Amino acid sequence: MEYVVIGNSTAGINCIEGIRKVDPEGRIVNISDEPYFPYSRPLLSYLVAEKVTEDRMNFRPLSFYKDYNVEPVFGSGVVFVDTEKKIVYLEDGKRFNYDKLLIATGRKPLRLPIPGIEGEGVFNFTSLDHARGILSYIKDVKTVGIIGSGLIGLKAAEALRTRGLDIHVVELKDQIMPFASDKRAAEILQMALESHGVKFHLSLSAKEILRNAKGKIVGLKLSNDDVIDCQMVIVAVGLNPNIDFMKGTEARVNIGLIVDNYMRTTIPDVYAAGDVTESKDVITGMSNVHAVWPRASEQGMVAGMNMAGFHREYLGGYGMNSVSFFGVSCISMGDVRTEKPHYEILVKETPEEFKYTKVILENDMVRGAITVGRFVNVSALNRLLRKRVKVGVYRDNLLEEKFVFAI
Repeated sequence: MEYVVIGNSTAGINCIEGIRKVDPEGRIVNISDEPYFPYSRPLLSYLVAEKVTEDRMNFRPLSFYKDYNVEPVFGSGVVFVDTEKKIVYLEDGKRFNYDKLLIATGRKPLRLPIPGIEGEGVFNFTSLDHARGILSYIKDVKTVGIIGSGLIGLKAAEALRTRGLDIHVVELKDQIMPFASDKRAAEILQMALESHGVKFHLSLSAKEILRNAKGKIVGLKLSNDDVIDCQMVIVAVGLNPNIDFMKGTEARVNIGLIVDNYMRTTIPDVYAAGDVTESKDVITGMSNVHAVWPRASEQGMVAGMNMAGFHREYLGGYGMNSVSFFGVSCISMGDVRTEKPHYEILVKETPEEFKYTKVILENDMVRGAITVGRFVNVSALNRLLRKRVKVGVYRDNLLEEKFVFAI
């Protein structure tokens, strides 16, 4: 059996481990357009903040490929997959046949169509090359404009503020973290970030990146015509599935590659896992993109085992983010954005301590929860959410830090 795994982040690596649980002999080729051994993308902000070094970013031993008998093919991206002949074509002209294929290529940053975006000093923040570029550029930078206040934008803000730079974050919505947080949690988290010197410009968009005659960035012009005087810009405003090489195939795509409960795409013998996919949401019952490290790891393992002939069902996931800014944690799980009249909302907050917790109950079960700071036993809430347990008489204890649910 010949397996090709495209992508070497956590979904791809877990897929390889899943294959080897079932098939110790089959040939495995692991393709990545980056020329690097598998590294942890969540650590990019810590690299920029000089809290970790590059050699600490690997999430598997350097002997991984030898230990699992895998052929790594790095530094050349996939340009096309012939799903009828089962051939993967690379930019450098190489081609690989497969019996089973996994697509775990994640998502790629959007390029904003604004004047001045082309040229030096503009960076995304999703790869090791981006982090290296930022580190090589900031020696002559005093102020940074960051477009977007999602998790990526705010981690970039924290890292660069830790390095002593002035930070201005521009957000089109009227709150930070608009897709991962409710309004009140966002307000309290913003207060925490502002207490460390990060400045925010909400309900505004970037209109133009201003440059001098030498092409150097001198400012970021906003939609209200205000100008942020800055020397570098980071764009963190959206990601699309990285699947251009699947154009012309019969793969079904919505906001991600559609997969079934066995991580199979709509093309025979082609599987997908991680941020590139759209899979079952156990809370809403709909399909959704769960762009978080634990879900990608689970999906990769399930896909690998199924590719090798095992029959393992992916039971579904749900949105969950866990992040910390300047020591203030922000954890969300499930659906924290939807509130309906029949939902029960439990709230506890101490804004002056940057603490806030909200638990949303539907039919006596946790539908979603978000906490800034640490009020509650997050792991207990997560188990209640995942196992779909009725909270019953424990309702009044859910906001207590000592509450334990151990089933």
